[in-house]
Amino acid sequence: MNLNVGVMLRVRSTWVTRVAAALLACTVCGAPSTAKSPPEPTTAGANEPLSDSAGDLPANPDADYAPPERARGLAQWKQSLHCPDGAAVTNVSDDRIGCARPDGTEHGPVTRWRDDVLVEWYVHKDGPYDGLAARYHPNGTKAWQGAYRDGKQHGPWNGWHDDGKQHYEQVFRAGTRHGRFRQWYGDGKLQWEGTYSDDRPIGLFRYFHENGQMKSEVDHGTGEGEHSIVEWDENGTKREQGSYHDELKVGTWRTWDGAGRLATEHEYNAAGGLYRVTRYENGKVVERLDIDPPQPPSPRH
Repeated sequence: MNLNVGVMLRVRSTWVTRVAAALLACTVCGAPSTAKSPPEPTTAGANEPLSDSAGDLPANPDADYAPPERARGLAQWKQSLHCPDGAAVTNVSDDRIGCARPDGTEHGPVTRWRDDVLVEWYVHKDGPYDGLAARYHPNGTKAWQGAYRDGKQHGPWNGWHDDGKQHYEQVFRAGTRHGRFRQWYGDGKLQWEGTYSDDRPIGLFRYFHENGQMKSEVDHGTGEGEHSIVEWDENGTKREQGSYHDELKVGTWRTWDGAGRLATEHEYNAAGGLYRVTRYENGKVVERLDIDPPQPPSPRH
């Protein structure tokens, strides 16, 4: 499972924010842009422990059920494994060894190995996942670790690059994203951060270029369907700003050129219809085009 990729796709595809009126207040037509570089990004607190906003974690009944930092030597590990009452060590499949009941129901730690190196660790409770789980890089270091409750992700999940540096941190509650999510580049710089509530993005999400400059800010507000976005290039120059309502562009969208000068304004009505385009050069209007936008459908009687 690639939690990181799944998270990034869902975050980027939903962009649902509340627009602050001041953010998109209309600039004087023909006036040059006063766009400024974004504030310097900070990773202060980036390595602090992630709080568990998902509530209690599944109890770990035995220290043997906690996944090791790394493991080599399947034969030695198999001899030292202790299974819960009613289960015994068995070959669950060709590459999976762990605890199972006589009828084959997985109960306790179950592991997968490759070339005598531990690849995966899951704890089962009469079948479903219930307890700590982990996956490992080919070099044997831990790739991620988290917990399940009744077969669903629950509580903090953390991932690491193969050199041991933090890759991401996430929080789940009963299988849904619920809490702070953060991800780092391989060199330790923050890549993005944001917060979910009951699987909905809320508040401010921030994304960064690899050089540490702000890439975009997406303000999700309370997650009710309105959201705004501001984007910058790798040099810190603002390039685009606008807002959405239910995934439709609304209001005034602006773009800036590489020198930070206002380049275009696209104006949309509440139904997402584009009705005016204004183009600028050196801060002056050079073209304005009025368009008849599509109108929202008439209500049925």
